[in-house]
Amino acid sequence: MPRRSEEASRKLWAIASDISRSGYEWGGIKLSKNNWFRLLTAAVYGQKMVPDLNGNGFVFVDARTSRMTNAQISEVIAFAEAWCAANSIELSDEDSDA
Repeated sequence: MPRRSEEASRKLWAIASDISRSGYEWGGIKLSKNNWFRLLTAAVYGQKMVPDLNGNGFVFVDARTSRMTNAQISEVIAFAEAWCAANSIELSDEDSDA
């Protein structure tokens, strides 16, 4: 089964970066682009959470985009774009360090 394209991956990273740069808070905190990337992926495909090794919190596992097909990552991108539109977050075409 063919894996997702690098172009699709870059697009999802750009969306996650835009949300992070916007300052939008989720759960009362501002999240990094890495956390937004995981949150967007989990919104479509779900993820498992396990306690961290020190018992101080939880860690997401599963749902790696590198294992997704183009159709699957396109579904995540479509969800992310719709979510951003519904939450008035402007999207660019570039990833940046947020």
